[in-house]
Amino acid sequence: MKFSYDYLKKWLKFKKTPQEIAEVMDLHITEVESVTTAVPFTKVVVGEIIEIRRHPNADKLHLTKVDIGTETLDIICGADNIAVGQKVPVALVGAVLPGGLEIKEAVIRGEKSFGMICSVQELGLPEKSEGILVLKPSAVPGTPIEEILETNADAIIEPKILSNRPDFMSYVGMGRELAAALNIDFRPPIDLKFAESKTKTLTELKVKVEDTKLCPRYLGRVVKNVTLKPSPKWMQDVLNAANLRPINNIVDIANYVMLELGNPIHTFDLAKVGDREVIVRLARDGETLLGLDGIERKLDNKTLIIADNKNPIAIAGIIGGEISGVGEKTRDLVVEVAAFDKLSIRRTGKRLGIQTDAKFRFERGVDPLSTEIAMNRMLNLLQSDSPGCEILSGAVDVHGKLPAPFTLLRVSTAAINQLLGIILSAQQMAGILKRLDLPTEIRRDDLVVKIPSYRKDIIGMPDLAEEILRLQGSDQIPFIMPVISSKPFEMPDIEQLKTRICELMVRLKFTEVYTHPFDAINSDDKIPLLNPLNEHWSDLVSDLTGNLLALDINRTNYRIFELGTTFRDAKDILPVEQQQLACLLRESDAYRAARGVADILINELGLNGEWEEYLNYAGLQFKINGHYIGHIKAHSEDRAEVSFNVSQLLSYIAPAKQFIEMSKFPALKMDIAFIVKPEVRIGELQKTIQGIDRLVSKVELFDVFELSGQQRNVAFHIELRAEDRTLTGKERDEVHAKIVQSAKAQFGAELRG
Repeated sequence: MKFSYDYLKKWLKFKKTPQEIAEVMDLHITEVESVTTAVPFTKVVVGEIIEIRRHPNADKLHLTKVDIGTETLDIICGADNIAVGQKVPVALVGAVLPGGLEIKEAVIRGEKSFGMICSVQELGLPEKSEGILVLKPSAVPGTPIEEILETNADAIIEPKILSNRPDFMSYVGMGRELAAALNIDFRPPIDLKFAESKTKTLTELKVKVEDTKLCPRYLGRVVKNVTLKPSPKWMQDVLNAANLRPINNIVDIANYVMLELGNPIHTFDLAKVGDREVIVRLARDGETLLGLDGIERKLDNKTLIIADNKNPIAIAGIIGGEISGVGEKTRDLVVEVAAFDKLSIRRTGKRLGIQTDAKFRFERGVDPLSTEIAMNRMLNLLQSDSPGCEILSGAVDVHGKLPAPFTLLRVSTAAINQLLGIILSAQQMAGILKRLDLPTEIRRDDLVVKIPSYRKDIIGMPDLAEEILRLQGSDQIPFIMPVISSKPFEMPDIEQLKTRICELMVRLKFTEVYTHPFDAINSDDKIPLLNPLNEHWSDLVSDLTGNLLALDINRTNYRIFELGTTFRDAKDILPVEQQQLACLLRESDAYRAARGVADILINELGLNGEWEEYLNYAGLQFKINGHYIGHIKAHSEDRAEVSFNVSQLLSYIAPAKQFIEMSKFPALKMDIAFIVKPEVRIGELQKTIQGIDRLVSKVELFDVFELSGQQRNVAFHIELRAEDRTLTGKERDEVHAKIVQSAKAQFGAELRG
């Protein structure tokens, strides 16, 4: 919500600048997202010229002394219309003028100047005049120039609205917080008085609420003989500051009360409400409503609506309907102030794609006990604006069990001090809480605090400690290094594996990308969300390769990968989350490159599996112990994908390679060649040789060629090494004999002479 600085200042009577108020909000209340002002300059004040001398080194310049209230400045000026005694606008050092001109201390022809006397053009004002701007004689030196000129000097402050602080979305709520932070009295100028006629509301209006859980309270009043006209200028200024377009006095008063108190208010034309009956119910499938925004929407049985005896006339808490809207011929009103279930409002708004100021407040929670105050304020302003209107007596008030005005919370002052790391007395704590409209009683070493119904965010001691800290100031906490144990962090196995894989992919010249966790290609295995963020992000992703394929990359050659979470339906409350590696290659002969990438990954992780044909696809699947945990797939000659289920890989990977100190003793090398049949798997033979004896440290295949008679020759380099001695020829011969014997027994291999 955007707040008018002038209106806050009118309520609280502070003297701080907009930027200073924003800093107070930042430190004690909530983050400020922006401060904007209609005045195109800063740090320009009224000054009185008390002396003029010619510049000794420039005929067209003057040396002046200007009184700005707090001090006298030496300023060099080139205008001819200056005179002693004139009141003029003075831009101080540090001022920023239209166009971004920053005023700095300067030396002009050997003389120092500490500011600038301004013309209307330099101030960016629409008037035209020659020379500097001469102000009225009654102007007081030091007064900000925007207070003298007839210009809109208001600043707009936009704080961040926390989801658990809906009371921030009103001038009363933010005013209360600012008054507490500035330690000043807070008495908002809100008049709730109005005159009623003898006719009772119940004779003109019936209200029925079918589910008080969805609508905890509905308050309805009837106002007759209203006069439709523009709202007062001061009210329009407040609405414009909040980006609300003024429409007419009826709509504007409702919007103004929403800004002032935080309660959305809706008005219906009484003549357009069928049988003068308001029914709060769920819509029926097939019903539609033409909204005040001109859009017709289909409703379902999850949508809470306001209806008359025939049709929907509004979507509850979100938007009114054209069928019952206030128009030029409106004379009699139904005024609605209600509280609706915040979850229902949030889900309906997302489902229908509607965002309104009313929805923004209702989905964060509106206190049912505040509705009566808002109604009275609405009627007070209506009667003030239309003195001839008739307010029927009494209200139709339909509600379930209402919350208590206050709840008591007892907390220990010692616990608060221990949590905050500072020492405050019980009296200091109680004083801070009372400033925040939290009445507090001290009982021995405890505080008993009355929590008002609109502060749903305070439920325990840490919440009260936070309130005390933010008013006291987080800058008051001493910088003390906490005492912590030096226990090393142990990364979970899955995170270690993900790190290994990511490092490998980068070495293979892949670029890591991050896509959102929502399905981008409408896959068959997607997981639908019950409460989606919007219509485009309505399903969780089940396969990351689909999201990679959906990326629009304007390049012909690239390698990208993502290692992230996918979701599978487990027919349970929550889906199963698994980690997936998805790679996409765009290059010449991409499928062969993808196979190479997959084989390197398999070798790096020490996986023992086998490739099988990928049925119905141009590719292969990788299988370990009967489980398919990866695949490669060709999409075209220049595009292919690689995918592995990283969560399943965790059970099969070999430990990461460890550094082993190089042996001090030399290796003993030998070559050995075998003649084998074509069906013998050379890799299995190599593994057998590697494991034949602990002295075998390395086995490398260096030659394979076909022989006649369905035979082939395979040859290996073999290194033998001991960590504690130099090997002898006898030991080499013994290992050689073992290798020959085992190769013949297991593979039918004959030693080649």
